Amino acid sequence: ASHWSTEAATARPPHELPAAPKLIGRENALAAINTGAPSGVVAIHGAAGVGKTAASIAAAHLLAGRYPDGQFYLGLHGSSHSRVRQLRAAPAWLLQCLGAPAASIPTDQNRAASALRSLLTTRQILIVVDDVTSAEQVALLRPPNAASLLLTTSRRMLAELDGAVQVRLDPLTHEHAVELQAAIVGQHRVGADPSAGRAVATYRD
Repeated sequence: ASHWSTEAATARPPHELPAAPKLIGRENALAAINTGAPSGVVAIHGAAGVGKTAASIAAAHLLAGRYPDGQFYLGLHGSSHSRVRQLRAAPAWLLQCLGAPAASIPTDQNRAASALRSLLTTRQILIVVDDVTSAEQVALLRPPNAASLLLTTSRRMLAELDGAVQVRLDPLTHEHAVELQAAIVGQHRVGADPSAGRAVATYRD
């Protein structure tokens, strides 16, 4: 992988994160993510609709400066079969994004993952994989050390991700839910009908 270093370094680092969302009431979660992990893996888990995607993207933007060689986002959107297949091809895609010559990228997925790990011994990148259902789905993307970060979200805790920092995301408190409403629709609208705002804030599907 060493012959890729010069060519990759001349390319502009990829910054492929979605726009940073408005995040309220997640200070503890962000602090836990900010601490990092010796394994290079942080796993966010929580119920559907609790805000895992927003938390992971917001955290990635906050941490982006630590990973100057690129930040990437891979959304599984319910872990459809087509998305999972794309995820298995992600190591080759990341190698290409990081400047590896196409002819040098292995077609075998496991070999591509090995080549990616070799490249990451001298790189610092951040990979967000959203809506994971099993540790196996992201096995090929685990960084070789803490210089890079794999940040995952899932509904259940992925205890199989050995060494990962596990961050549980609970529903927002009532106060924070109302504050988030005001940030989205405007304080004047929430203030015009406080009872409706409270009803939305306490709604559970």
